[in-house]
Amino acid sequence: MSNSVVSNVVTQINQALDCQLTNYLYDRTQECIKELHVDYFAEKSFMEFCCEHLGHVSIAAKILAYRYFNTDIFRKLYQSLVPLAENVYGAEDLVLHPIFYLRYTFPELPQTEQHRLAFLDSQPHFDRSYGIKAFTFWIALVDIDDQTGGLCYFTDPKVVAEFSAGEKNRYNMDGYFENAVQVDSSLKPVAIQPHLKKGGVLTFDSNVLHGATKPKSKWRISFDVRLIPKEELLRADPRVQRTINLFHRSPTLCNANNLLFLGDYKGAARHFQSLSMELNNSALKYTAQTLSIKTPNPEILKSGAKMQWRDEYCWVK
Repeated sequence: MSNSVVSNVVTQINQALDCQLTNYLYDRTQECIKELHVDYFAEKSFMEFCCEHLGHVSIAAKILAYRYFNTDIFRKLYQSLVPLAENVYGAEDLVLHPIFYLRYTFPELPQTEQHRLAFLDSQPHFDRSYGIKAFTFWIALVDIDDQTGGLCYFTDPKVVAEFSAGEKNRYNMDGYFENAVQVDSSLKPVAIQPHLKKGGVLTFDSNVLHGATKPKSKWRISFDVRLIPKEELLRADPRVQRTINLFHRSPTLCNANNLLFLGDYKGAARHFQSLSMELNNSALKYTAQTLSIKTPNPEILKSGAKMQWRDEYCWVK
């Protein structure tokens, strides 16, 4: 990574995205979550659907992200975020990272007793997917405060060293919740919890230990994406390079394939339909029509069905 990068620093940029783009991104979240509800869970109320299917590592939550992010959104984000990365990190020649998240988090989301007692909503971790060093941009689509919960991070050297395990994170989600009483005694006193206005950004590199706090009384809508310096990409494993290059060229096509892999054929059909219109390709149009009437993978419909990020992009060989 560029020598200008400073580890363990989080930069807060208020109003990083202009109002028009922020509102567009927010409106699309509403559109996508309503579509997913109607497509597969219409027999349930909207709240029942959210509570039963939108946990952090749920299949439905990942489907929502795959449906939400397309080439148009990433193009708009890329144009907004690259100048920020250049200014903050002195970085140039950046490509999109294929791991990203869209979070709908709310107080009513059912929790295990371990989760309820824990300080964080997710395990303390470093963003090092595929072993690639990258710049993370955590973006708020609502105002973030103590009531919504939000990203928090840790700069205390002893705490950072305690949770680092080389290129891997010391805890996964279950491991953190099982040990939260002990772990939180180190984390909670030194946690930094920024407030952020809608459209604001928190950005940091792969050396920043972070997590997320739980919402208390208000819903939180946020997402995070990553940019990779080309010099880091060139050091990666060949399969990882293929995955990242494919995604950077066409997020819409890659996410259509991701949805096919999960068995969300209606979601994949929407992406193929948009590609058919963009490319004026009748074959893609007929593919979309065929997929739109296919029965979904039953696993999608199960309450509490989970997905791990390491299962993503399995179709790339």
